[in-house]
Amino acid sequence: MVVRIKVLHKNIIITTKVYEIFSKSDDPDGIIILSTSGVYGHVLSIDNFVDEIRARILRNEAHVSENKENFYEPIMRTHVIPATVQSFLNADGGYLYIGIFDAGTTPSEKFLGLGEDREYVRKKFVNMGKLQPSDTLSDNDFFDEYQSDIEKTLDKYLIADNPLGPHIDYSFPIIDNVIILQMIISASPNPVFDNNPEVYQLYQNGQKVGTRTLDNYYYRDGSRKKPVENFQKFFKHLKDKSK
Repeated sequence: MVVRIKVLHKNIIITTKVYEIFSKSDDPDGIIILSTSGVYGHVLSIDNFVDEIRARILRNEAHVSENKENFYEPIMRTHVIPATVQSFLNADGGYLYIGIFDAGTTPSEKFLGLGEDREYVRKKFVNMGKLQPSDTLSDNDFFDEYQSDIEKTLDKYLIADNPLGPHIDYSFPIIDNVIILQMIISASPNPVFDNNPEVYQLYQNGQKVGTRTLDNYYYRDGSRKKPVENFQKFFKHLKDKSK
């Protein structure tokens, strides 16, 4: 049986197969099971959750979802992932999937999985002395560390007047025998800004005369994340969003 569970004592949701049922009576948080990957958790649902995700990705619903291959590649971590999350937060929300090869023409090509990022975390644990070089990284440790690294990155690169954590839900569904990450992002009530604006040096006649700070503000415009180019367009975006 495939179920969606909240990992015990952690704010992580995964889709997994049931190995053993532990709680026999009703539990307000859902019955507790042990998954085939060795993770304990409360059952949230037994439904077509995975089928819905698979269909959404294969339909390429770019206006409400976006796919990325990985997280730890430097450009993805420092710019692409934060900007994509920011664009959904500043619009009507949406879905971000990691572990998906967008250019794949068949499901087997498209559902890449998180193997590359998982190996990054395994090597990180080896360097920290938490694993031996020949050890395998458990699902539980990977999910926990992966979500934590993404949350820390978003805290570093994005800022708003309200906490962003409650607007992002993480889950790790298994689709076509690979694990991917689904981030369900809801709209932020306040604008979300770049917390690390770019600073440019200003020169006149070869002499430095000052600096200029450029904020990157992204929002969703149809199927694309789009930067605001000036204050006029920023206020227009806020006005349109409040309608």
